[in-house]
Amino acid sequence: MDTDPHVAAVPTPLEATFVCRWAASLLLVPPCTDALATYATPEGKTLLAALRADPALAQTGEALSALTEAPDGLEIAASRLAAEHSRAFLVGGPQAVPPYASVWRSEKGLLWQEPARQMARLLRETGLVIDTGTPEPPDHLAIQLNLLAALLEREAEGGETPLPAAEFAHEHVMSWAPDLATALRRRGYTVFYGGLIEGLIGFLRHNLANQTEHQPGLAGREPALTGKPATTNATI
Repeated sequence: MDTDPHVAAVPTPLEATFVCRWAASLLLVPPCTDALATYATPEGKTLLAALRADPALAQTGEALSALTEAPDGLEIAASRLAAEHSRAFLVGGPQAVPPYASVWRSEKGLLWQEPARQMARLLRETGLVIDTGTPEPPDHLAIQLNLLAALLEREAEGGETPLPAAEFAHEHVMSWAPDLATALRRRGYTVFYGGLIEGLIGFLRHNLANQTEHQPGLAGREPALTGKPATTNATI
């Protein structure tokens, strides 16, 4: 059975590391029927309750609850999520909303621009590699969220990072994710993904605000890279 691996270990209240990885998994691959079914387990219900209790993620929790409890069944819910994910992120065309920083932060709106190169360097500096089963540029929002989770985790353990997690969030995620969320709403992606990214932005703003306040002058700065690659690699 293909289930959501994040449902089994839900921290309450929700922690930024968990939320980043959970959202990243949904952005890379929409949940199938089996994955949606895990939200009916005791652990899944705990996650839904935690989402609904968080001011920023309450709407996301309500939407996910509605999908998993829909009277027409999980297969229809999974189809709706897959269709929205595909139209927004995969198919292309005028209704597409590419989840790549390069598209939103580069002058010509193309893939594989400076934001992707910065992400590739940061991943290398952090000792992370993209899983071979994830054929995405390094500036995909899901990969950025996984890197943010790794930076937060490493800071909590007292380890070294190429730059502070709050600085990474400010410069590499929050510099374009709000535009992505706005575009999703304007193009009518209201089944789940527009609300997910809006909720994620609010959650990160609240949970990383204190760290950002203690790092003045973040806006407009280039990321502080060490130039020293990590000695071990982990897959995201």
